[in-house]
Amino acid sequence: LAILSTPAALELLQIVTGYPLGVSVLAVAVLVGLSILLPIIIGIVTASVFPAIAERIIRPLEVLSDIAFTLTVVVVLVYTYHLLLHLDARSYIAIALVTAGALVAGHLMAGGRPEEQTTLALESATRNTNLALLIASAFVPLENALPVLIPYIVTSTIICLLYVRYRKTARHRAKTDS
Repeated sequence: LAILSTPAALELLQIVTGYPLGVSVLAVAVLVGLSILLPIIIGIVTASVFPAIAERIIRPLEVLSDIAFTLTVVVVLVYTYHLLLHLDARSYIAIALVTAGALVAGHLMAGGRPEEQTTLALESATRNTNLALLIASAFVPLENALPVLIPYIVTSTIICLLYVRYRKTARHRAKTDS
């Protein structure tokens, strides 16, 4: 799905924000395919061949990934916070809708399993942010990418945090009603 949705979302963001990134849709699809499919295949093989090891390392890898991403965002924001003022309200709305759409798609794909709904929704939404960073670093000069990426990261993070808060509140409400 990301092989199709990421180039489409990137094209939409270019149109809505007015910042031409000059990125080939095919090149993005190839990069996304390799950056998503290869780790998934490695994960599936590792979990199949070495299930005990996979079970032990998954949480530390998730935590390490979250820490690395958060530190990267903080450092980048310290130096580029002024870029948050470059986009108009319509651009921020488009970014919020892309993120919300990814959250909804992930949530719905997990069916009625609440824990998996939250996990898959967040994975779907944050993958867009991570892919945007990956694509920008591979194809776009920083001066073209940062005016879109920084607001995208900040906006999508806020939307994801609101979703997590909503899910925690709903889970707490469900427990107290039971």
